[in-house]
Amino acid sequence: MVQVIIKFSQFIILLMLLLLCSIGNAQKLENSLLWKITGNGLKKPSYVLGTMHLICDPTLSPKTLRALDKTSQLYLEIDLTNESSILNASEDFYMEENQTIKGLLTEEEYLKLDEFLKKYMSVSLELLNNVKPINISYLLYPFFLECDAESIESQLVKITKEQNELTFGLESNEAHNAVIDNYSNREQLLELLELTKKDDTTLKNEAKQMAKIYLAEDIEQMYANSNEENAQFNEVILNDRNKKWIPVMEKAMKEKPTFFGVGAAHLAGEEGVIKLLRKQGYKVEPVK
Repeated sequence: MVQVIIKFSQFIILLMLLLLCSIGNAQKLENSLLWKITGNGLKKPSYVLGTMHLICDPTLSPKTLRALDKTSQLYLEIDLTNESSILNASEDFYMEENQTIKGLLTEEEYLKLDEFLKKYMSVSLELLNNVKPINISYLLYPFFLECDAESIESQLVKITKEQNELTFGLESNEAHNAVIDNYSNREQLLELLELTKKDDTTLKNEAKQMAKIYLAEDIEQMYANSNEENAQFNEVILNDRNKKWIPVMEKAMKEKPTFFGVGAAHLAGEEGVIKLLRKQGYKVEPVK
């Protein structure tokens, strides 16, 4: 009888520990774009920053500049300083030779998208006929923000160059493009056509709201918004890549203190960079 009671009490303790672990894993992450990575044998801290690929004011915060001072190398999603990568990126701006936007749309869809681009970019769709649809989305975004948008990454690269340090990529340019290519050009065009259904105020408010959430450093909301828009695409564009990045991050951090810059939506979520690093035994805490 005593053994039964002991075993039952052990079971209850184990159940409570499992419950606490599950609560801890599901706990909402704090609002912060910059996170400090320590522990698990690291001699010095490394840092990961959630970036915005296009924003009106890309000025880096004082805490980000301090973190850059404390690290010795920069890792972005891809290496934006490598000449061959830049050349490949420019070539991959376009669809395959045998595909055109006109060939992937009905006449009605084509005319609707053409009118939309003329309204916001003053450009005929004919001039962009062989450009990958996802790249047209990027070109449109600054017009919704109503500013000369820049990337946070460009500022990180600038500071890194000034510090005479090197920039690397968490993935090759080829791997990056392969992820996008999993999402067919026709599917990308359908997403683009969805924008044509929204009025001017809605489009601009949505873009500015996303920037507002970013400036509030609400990474949970950024992930939630991204997941809400297209959960299936998110699995490929976020979660799968996050898992592949972790071994690269670990290797880099063991070599020297490293500053990582990845899109802010990559940070949160159960399979986000922060929780994946914690599962590997690292202490990952927000920098206030």
